[in-house]
Amino acid sequence: MNRQFSATFLAGRRVWGGVHPATTDPHSAPIGQQPPNPFEGILTQMRWISFEPDAWGVIAIGQTARGVIAVGQWAYGAIAIGQFAFGGVAVGALAMGGVTLGLSSFGLYLAGGLIGGGAHARGPCVVPLLPSLGRPKRVPVPERLAKLRETRREGWIAIHLEPLDDRLLIYEGTTRLTDLRLDARIRRAARTAAPADVLGFVRHTDDGPILDRIQVLAKERLGSPRWWLIWMAQLVGLFGLALAVWTFAVEPLFSALPLE
Repeated sequence: MNRQFSATFLAGRRVWGGVHPATTDPHSAPIGQQPPNPFEGILTQMRWISFEPDAWGVIAIGQTARGVIAVGQWAYGAIAIGQFAFGGVAVGALAMGGVTLGLSSFGLYLAGGLIGGGAHARGPCVVPLLPSLGRPKRVPVPERLAKLRETRREGWIAIHLEPLDDRLLIYEGTTRLTDLRLDARIRRAARTAAPADVLGFVRHTDDGPILDRIQVLAKERLGSPRWWLIWMAQLVGLFGLALAVWTFAVEPLFSALPLE
């Protein structure tokens, strides 16, 4: 009886205290032991500084360099510098990645160079791929013409210019301003802008109030079908750039990692 119990107990220990005889998973580990580290190959094979034609290290310098900092003709890394550079920060004749600088520059966040594209663009022929509502413009705060008359102050008013034959009608809201005149220097610009909502700067003379400056109010981009088409094209380009960065920058770097 005691011998049978001891044999059963020891068999149970072999099953529960280690790898079961039927287990074939090479990555399994006995209970109480740490599983194998998938990055152990990287830590043992990566050099701190590597000078080779095909360099792989924390700092890699070679014809083809892969590493945290990579310098070479073909460079792949968190920081990549080379003729063809791919990485988080890439500098080269052809640079592709997150933040890039080069003759041909393609950056998901920022691209600076001669030609290329990126979410934010810096360069003569670098196309911005992030839709934008444009920079907010400083617009003067308009007042009512009646208030400016009472106080004899100069200021801006919101008006609408409407052409009629060879005349130009001026409205404040629905009220036509018959005693407000246009300065001769801005008549051509006002006729070119009309019909339009503008801001006009009023100054007072002995003959009555006169407009000597106008500022055309820009239309909101959200209300323009043209801008919606531009934004759609930008988003398609940004998606294509993300796919290209993954294919040519991220995937080659990760495929070189010795994970096994």
